[in-house]
Amino acid sequence: MIFAVSNVGGLIYHELIEGGMTGQRFNEFIGTVCRLYYPLNACFVIDNAPAHRQAVNLPPPQNFSVRYLPPYSQFLNICENAFALWKGNIKDSLAEVRDQLLREDHQKRMATLGQLAEQGTAVVTLHRMQAAFRGMQAYLPACFVLDDILM
Repeated sequence: MIFAVSNVGGLIYHELIEGGMTGQRFNEFIGTVCRLYYPLNACFVIDNAPAHRQAVNLPPPQNFSVRYLPPYSQFLNICENAFALWKGNIKDSLAEVRDQLLREDHQKRMATLGQLAEQGTAVVTLHRMQAAFRGMQAYLPACFVLDDILM
């Protein structure tokens, strides 16, 4: 699952992708989000995952920019909060259908997992992303003066 989240829109776009994230897939995702939200001004704030690092090599469309978080700064990445919420929901849902999944063939199991993944996005609400954004902002003063942040 890949998310685009915002402090003013919550979960604004997501895609369920089978397999690992690649630079090409990530750049296609960025392009889709840009097309959907053009002509708004926006900045993608992303971590340094290998697939994400390649996004800087492509010029973003007009009105969009890309900024990278420093290494080991997940507390500044509100998308990490979104994934934590989503994963918690998925784990709860899987506990309810575990026995059913074990009886299903691969194709049916993948369909069920995809459905649970999509349903799980409902927990990534605007209210929760605004709270994550406020939590992130609490760290900014320490970041600006280069304080060590111990987690």
